[in-house]
Parts: sequence; C-alpha cells; structure tokens
Amino acid sequence: LIHFIQSEVMNRGLDNLWVIPINEKVEKVYEKYGFETVEKIKTGHAFLEGKSIKEIHEG
Repeated sequence: LIHFIQSEVMNRGLDNLWVIPINEKVEKVYEKYGFETVEKIKTGHAFLEGKSIKEIHEG
C-alpha cells in the first residue's frame, strides 16, 4: 500500500507526502520505505485531563 501511494504521489507531480504514524513501530515501517521524520507531533485525547467519561455520565 505504501509503495502504491508513493507511486500515485509521483504520478500526480506532488512535491511532498505528509503522513502521521500512530506510533514509533509504524514510523520505522515508513522509514524502511524512504520516508524521513521531519517533526514529532504530540497529540492527546480530549479526556486526558478532568473527569472520566463514566464520571460525566454519572453526573
């Protein structure tokens, strides 16, 4: 799939293809296919802080 996407990017004449791997293991797969990590993005879920979903439902 990665190879197909890379081919499509080249066929369409795009300069860059940006992907966001879900973890470091997936990042290593992309690196195997010639992708270069240019930045690390820290992400989080809305419920990282504050009440849990269960607490919200219980009131």
